[in-house]
Amino acid sequence: MSRTNHPDLAPGRLPSATERAARSWCSLALLLLLLGGCGPIASTGPMLQARDLVEDAKAAGSERFAMYEFTMAREYLAKAREEWAYSDFQKASEYSDLAADFAKRAMARTKRDAVTTPTTEPVRALP
Repeated sequence: MSRTNHPDLAPGRLPSATERAARSWCSLALLLLLLGGCGPIASTGPMLQARDLVEDAKAAGSERFAMYEFTMAREYLAKAREEWAYSDFQKASEYSDLAADFAKRAMARTKRDAVTTPTTEPVRALP
């Protein structure tokens, strides 16, 4: 705004240092309020990644070969969704990270143990 059009100032008068500082603080407060709305966006990415990892672990057979790790991944993902629903996005992100970690462990254990675990199908005799 120019000096002549400002409604609070007499013509030719500039804002004081106090007025400029107050406007700066108001601008900063407004910026922080707007950035505070990024919580849902920032926590959704890790939750989607954890969901995909849990689905991959299930498809690989982790429910059978890595029951503990798979159950922990599934339950941490459920807790992350619950915290997200309560708008506690920091906790949702933390639980999503734990779910992803356990899903990765489940996949690793499944790959290791699926090879060494015998199947339950009977062995057929060769002709």
